[in-house]
Amino acid sequence: MKYTKLISSLFFAGLLLSGCGSSGGGNSSAQTGSSSAATTHQTTVVTTNGKIIPVTVTTEGFIFGGYAGKPVVLEFYGDTCPHCINAIPMYNKLQSRYGDRLLILTINDGDQYTTLDNAGLQAFATSHGMTYATVSRENAGNLKTFAKELVGPMGGVPYAIVINKNGVITSHKLVPSEAQLEADILDVL
Repeated sequence: MKYTKLISSLFFAGLLLSGCGSSGGGNSSAQTGSSSAATTHQTTVVTTNGKIIPVTVTTEGFIFGGYAGKPVVLEFYGDTCPHCINAIPMYNKLQSRYGDRLLILTINDGDQYTTLDNAGLQAFATSHGMTYATVSRENAGNLKTFAKELVGPMGGVPYAIVINKNGVITSHKLVPSEAQLEADILDVL
């Protein structure tokens, strides 16, 4: 009985430290310079509120149509992941603090989790008071595939990618703390 409790405690502690579905990937920083990267792909995402955002994928990051010159926090999450749900107030606070100077775009695409369709995600976002843009898997184009090409294996969710004003990925982290994410945002504002 004590052995079972010990194993359960260790497993839970591992989840807390590594994120949901983690395989140990992703905590890195990249360059913050300007992008002279070549375009590799084009895709489009549609938010739960119906906003269509064309996305240009380059060798160094992403350029989000309509958000030229603005940094972007791109997060991949699962709607049943406890870490992801706990991060909602952090993203709300950051959205409130930085407003129109920053795009926070979250993609409901946790590999090990059931993901909601657009209507379900819209209800989830409303019920959880999400004040930033969110996109269902069905409306995310190939964005996660392209993100994995750029940052490598993500290792789980929540996974945040910070992109500077020039579309260059400057950092990417699994389960970022508010302090880490805010420091990365301040670096690119």
